[in-house]
Amino acid sequence: MRRLYPAFIAGLIVLGISRSYGCGPDFPVAYFINGNEGQILSVPRLRFYHLLLELAGAEFQNTQIRPKWQTTLQMDLQDLREALDAAGWSAEKRDDALQRYESMRKAMKTYADGSDQDSCFCFSPCEPKARFDLAPHEAFLQELPLEFALYLRGAAAYRGNDFEEAVEYWDELLALPPEQRRYRSTWAAFMLGKAWIVLDVSRAGFYFEQTRALAQEGFRDSLGLSQDSLGWEGMVFFREKRYPEAMRRYFELFQARPEQAENVSSLMWCCSRIFQESSVDRMVVEDPLCRKIVAAWIMAEDHPIKHQEWMDAVTAAGVTLDPDEAGALAWISYKVGGIERARKWLSLAESQSPWGKWIQTKIWLREGKIGEAMDLLRALADTFPSCEDADLRAELGVLKLGRREYLEAMDTFARSNCWEDAAYIAERVLTVAELEGYLQKHAKDAILMNNRAGWWSNQRPVLEKLRYLLARRLARQGEWEKALKYYPEDILKTAKDYSRFLREGQNAKNSNRKRAENLIAAARRARQQGMELMGTEVEPDWTAYNGVFSQSGAMQFRIVDRHNINFPHEPAELTAVLSAREDEKQRAARHAPRPEERFHYRYIAADLMWQAAKRLPDNDPLLAQALYEGGMCIAQRDPGAADKFYKALVRRCGRLPIGQEADRRKWFPPGFEVTNPEKPVPNG
Repeated sequence: MRRLYPAFIAGLIVLGISRSYGCGPDFPVAYFINGNEGQILSVPRLRFYHLLLELAGAEFQNTQIRPKWQTTLQMDLQDLREALDAAGWSAEKRDDALQRYESMRKAMKTYADGSDQDSCFCFSPCEPKARFDLAPHEAFLQELPLEFALYLRGAAAYRGNDFEEAVEYWDELLALPPEQRRYRSTWAAFMLGKAWIVLDVSRAGFYFEQTRALAQEGFRDSLGLSQDSLGWEGMVFFREKRYPEAMRRYFELFQARPEQAENVSSLMWCCSRIFQESSVDRMVVEDPLCRKIVAAWIMAEDHPIKHQEWMDAVTAAGVTLDPDEAGALAWISYKVGGIERARKWLSLAESQSPWGKWIQTKIWLREGKIGEAMDLLRALADTFPSCEDADLRAELGVLKLGRREYLEAMDTFARSNCWEDAAYIAERVLTVAELEGYLQKHAKDAILMNNRAGWWSNQRPVLEKLRYLLARRLARQGEWEKALKYYPEDILKTAKDYSRFLREGQNAKNSNRKRAENLIAAARRARQQGMELMGTEVEPDWTAYNGVFSQSGAMQFRIVDRHNINFPHEPAELTAVLSAREDEKQRAARHAPRPEERFHYRYIAADLMWQAAKRLPDNDPLLAQALYEGGMCIAQRDPGAADKFYKALVRRCGRLPIGQEADRRKWFPPGFEVTNPEKPVPNG
């Protein structure tokens, strides 16, 4: 028995509309990470779903889809209520009948499927099973309007896998005079189609067509079965290998319900099955809509053999292509490395296809025509669906940075949701004054206020993330008064406390002990919440990933000219614009955190502890606390830098147990307790 599992459908649709990665976390696309500037010469990964939306002229509607059985039961009761009212039943008698009807329907469903949840569909003859016994309900069935009684009798037979008897009841229902079958004609026709799929699939299509015809004639279609019938009829055609008819039905259903995943997966199945046959179906190639659907599928997936097979089939058929089709084939040709063949398709696109124009920019880049490519990229902005348009803008951002258009490049990436690239420029290339000026100019920019950046957690609007990034830059420079204006509310109190501890710790009017206490409090804040207070968004701290992951950033590739390793033979004009100029390198070095080490704020915490230690007398428990905690801030990552804390602990705290234990172990003893992380240990 073959069944269609919802989880399988969901898995297929994910393959069609999202980026795929081999392993590890789903890192976002970035150009200045791992030396990826050269990927502007590659085509971006497209989403079949978005290409279908564009082809259908539809928009995604994020509607909540209720379980089908719940919807069926609700509509069933609603139709029956209206029918009983029309028949003149009293309210009391009607409500009693509705309650009995609902109980019977639920019992029938649970008896047949074991639960009241949605069930799967059997595509081939199934083993008979015990049928729900309608005998106890016979008197009630006799009272119901005949169309409801006949439909229920057919449903009981159908759920018992007795499809022949189910067909007899539903045929009898459709033979009633029209005025006696107003509510269940579409339901009966639709279920007849499903029954005939099992009995004789060649007869099923007629009933799905009849479902739509009955709805058009005005018979009640409370479940939207006229639309559902498109998908089922498409499945009939699919099983009969009549792929053009199947694809047209599936596409019509997608236009009506683009939010339903199975409507996309059905088209994916068709496209995939076409290439499993011995040759590509010529009827598919000759159908304009099918050609566009298949081309969209190939544009969005990665099977070069199928790419070539499709282009050969289109060429052999000699069909006339419109500019959009030719542009799509240019895209496909370029994707598999056929640049000359892409040029041929571009000539047929007559410079009218947006997809073809995008490919033209890549060919011009390979030819060193940077200005022409950038002009065309600018002209193409806002041409594509949001995801693809963001990829296009990001490519323009890479070129702008190479031309030292720093603010424009950062703005382009910020609007493309390429957050790591925007962050690199905002953090290491722009001056603080330039970034402040940008934020003031765009303080009410709707796009930046609404775009969400980041993928790890606490996704904030791009504008807020840029402000937060600036706050941390200012903090690293010690400009706390300015920094506090840019911190988000959830960090502001911590930032204020930290800046106050620093200020009191550096205030020469305070006693040495009070200064030390405040420096220790500041150090603890830096160690515990340093990433939130002063961490770099990208390398070396990677606050963008909450410090959990790190990548090889621009400083390890772009700034030392190790990027573009995948495109070593490109023209000098392109290599130059993909590379960091000397001015960019100097800026990146000048704006580096100090020290430029991963989790650099731990070194800052250690240094604050060292400053506190200088202000405390030997063998003071607070001194021991400062030296121990300061060394432990960096001991694991940098034992060499922590060594001076260990030696000072032994030398200056030799009368204390902690100093003696450190001397015996020749390193920091584990488990030294902090009696109160917020307050220093009292002097005793």
